[in-house]
Amino acid sequence: TATNANAPNNDLGWGIAKFYNMHSGQSSFQIEQEMTVEPNPAVNSVIFNFDPPLSAHAKLRIFSVAGDKIVTLALDIPESGSMDRYEWSAAYNNSGDKIAAGIYIAHLQSVSESLTMKFAFVK
Repeated sequence: TATNANAPNNDLGWGIAKFYNMHSGQSSFQIEQEMTVEPNPAVNSVIFNFDPPLSAHAKLRIFSVAGDKIVTLALDIPESGSMDRYEWSAAYNNSGDKIAAGIYIAHLQSVSESLTMKFAFVK
């Protein structure tokens, strides 16, 4: 069973999301992936940091708090490499409209993991 601890609902604070994988028969959780965002709140661009670095193709989707998809970012990782950060300009959505100030939800989906976190965008 896997659970996702969403940062605003725990003591980690905004801007940190951790994916936990609980193994049966063990009493502790193992951290598989962590994602942080900086700055938070963001003004012109958002930097997503991944620890450990992503080593396989992943998608980062940004949603409004109302659930509208703002943008889908394909994180293509070289075969021999990894990605420890990704910078999004946070200027336009998939339709070419400017991004409004507000609270957004980032959803990272990789081959083996999925995690979600909130961040703020101000103008």
